[in-house]
This record gives sequence, C-alpha cells and structure tokens, in this order.
Amino acid sequence: MSSKQSVSDTAYYCCGARFQDAKSNEPVCGDIYAQVFMDDYGLEIFSKFDNKKLKNGKIANATRHRIIDDLIKNIVEKNPETVFILIGSGFDTRAYRIKGGKWIEIDDPELISLKNKQLSRSQCKNVIQRIPYDYKTESLVEKFQSINKEDPVTFVIEGVLFYLEENEINTLLNQLTANFPNHKLICDLQQYEFFKKYNKILSKIMDTLGSPFKIFSNEPEKNFIDCGYKELEKISILEKVIKLGKIKIPKILLKTIFRKTIHGYSVFVFDYRGNNKK
Repeated sequence: MSSKQSVSDTAYYCCGARFQDAKSNEPVCGDIYAQVFMDDYGLEIFSKFDNKKLKNGKIANATRHRIIDDLIKNIVEKNPETVFILIGSGFDTRAYRIKGGKWIEIDDPELISLKNKQLSRSQCKNVIQRIPYDYKTESLVEKFQSINKEDPVTFVIEGVLFYLEENEINTLLNQLTANFPNHKLICDLQQYEFFKKYNKILSKIMDTLGSPFKIFSNEPEKNFIDCGYKELEKISILEKVIKLGKIKIPKILLKTIFRKTIHGYSVFVFDYRGNNKK
C-alpha cells in the first residue's frame, strides 16, 4: 500500500489507540485483532500522533470503543439476529470479538480491500458482509438494496461524523430513515466548545492527513431529533474514562471546572420509528 493522504489513513489513529490499549496491563476494550492492521504503514501513520498531550485522547478513543462494545453486547443478548451496519467501519473488529449478530461493514473500496487481505471474512464466526462504497461516485442508498429491511437493524457510526458538514449529516440521516423505517443508531458526537478546548493538536494532525474536523454545533444531537430520532441514551466518554480509573480527576473538579464539559463528548443511542417523524 503506497503512502498517501486519504480518509483511510485516519483509521490508523483509532486502530492504533486500540492496539496500544490491547498491549497495556489493564486494557479498556482489549481489541486483540487491532494488531493485524498495524503493519509498517499503520505504525508510520500512528507515529504522527506520538505526542504526550494526546495520551488522554487515545485513552478516550479506546473507551469510546468499549462503550459501544457494551451497548452492542446488550442488544445481541436481547436479539442475536440483529443486523449491525457499520458505516465508515474502518478497522473495526467487533464481528470477530462479539458473539452473535449479523454484520455489514461499509467503507471506501481501498480500505475494504485491505481489510479483506489482512483479516478475512472466513476467520469470522459470525455472518459478515463487507460493502465497498466510494462516497464521491456511488450512491449509499444503492448499497442498502441488498439488505433485508425486515431484520432488526442497528447502525453504528463511530468516529465518522466529525468529518461531515451539517448538510452531509442531514442527508445521511434522511437516507437511513427513508430506507429503514425501524432502526437504532449508535454514534459519537462532540460539542464544538469541547472540541475547541481539547482537540486542537489532534485537529492539526488530521488536517495534515487531508481529513479536517468539521464540528459545528454545541447541540449536535439536534440534527437527529429534527430527523425524527428519539434519544434513548447519552453516555459521557470522559465520565466512563474516570470510572475505569484511567484518568484521575477530583470530584470537586467534576462539579466545577469539568461540569459543563463532562458530556461534551458522548456516545448516543437513538431510535427511529417511522411515526416518530413530525
């Protein structure tokens, strides 16, 4: 794989954070498959994030993944036949780590091709399908045609919405609601004020990779509500990091300095039923 700037390169940051976490004495999410993708090229990209000030950000990234792992496990426990559609799946390995569920991974053709070579579907004990999607030339709606709309569906959009303009997010949500009248959606959302205060260094590195952040609102969940979704759950990533003992913050600071930012970066669970829409 030749060196170049692409959206795929940003996936190595998330994968690298999980790779680093899995090697630690007390892993947060323990993604033992992350190492499969961290070849020389992956390590080269991840080395761009070798900054002490990004240590907590990497922990938060692995924690975000853990939160979504737990949410998915709860869904699978209730219904093992749930279809999980991962949009912008990157180097996600949940289909290999979580027992149950049917898995559909959607991402750019280059990444899907690489993933098929480095972690084949034949190694997965669950039903798994990978769909290459070129967002510049192809229709996402067309990619949905092969999916059984009668199955219970949960979309997972992790670490993706940061790179989309508001109109692109609304288009995506409208495509989901138009094609899947009943589904759940798990995603991570970050408030603009939180981003501005804590993610300047990370943002600059993403700029060099050709994938600038486009975080624009202090109420990012509003776009989902306006599209007919109901918010079922909101889980603070920072709060989870603290509960896991990965970052020590005195309680007094949580009630004062961090009071407004504790939920600035969270994992959301939304539910859509056709009659939700106004």
